[in-house]
Amino acid sequence: MKKSCCAFALFAALVASEAISTKPEAAQEPSAAPITTTARYPQVDNRKAKVWRTVVSPNQRLKMHRHDHARVVVALTDVKLKVIYQDKNKPPKTQRWEKGKAYWLEADPAGDLHSTINESNAPMEIVVIEFKQ
Repeated sequence: MKKSCCAFALFAALVASEAISTKPEAAQEPSAAPITTTARYPQVDNRKAKVWRTVVSPNQRLKMHRHDHARVVVALTDVKLKVIYQDKNKPPKTQRWEKGKAYWLEADPAGDLHSTINESNAPMEIVVIEFKQ
């Protein structure tokens, strides 16, 4: 399982870096300049997995959300983020992810919403591979 998970994470990272494209040429994002706008960029969505690249500008906060499925996060940059929970009784936590490494995250518990803030001075960029099965 570990080898197939890492292989899938590597594939997703290649997709995100546009080394392999699943989009028509006209729909590709420009590669001349780095993307620094906070947004989610869909990469793959099929019956088995959903893959997207997320860019978060420095000190920007994502809206409250949750993840229904387990996922692998591949850090394309060094990441320092703060996770803030909707449940005020749950203290915030800081996560650090190292560029080039993959991290396994379980599905969020039902009703457990969170937001994240990029606490670094540079845009953070990750690829998320969410398993639907």
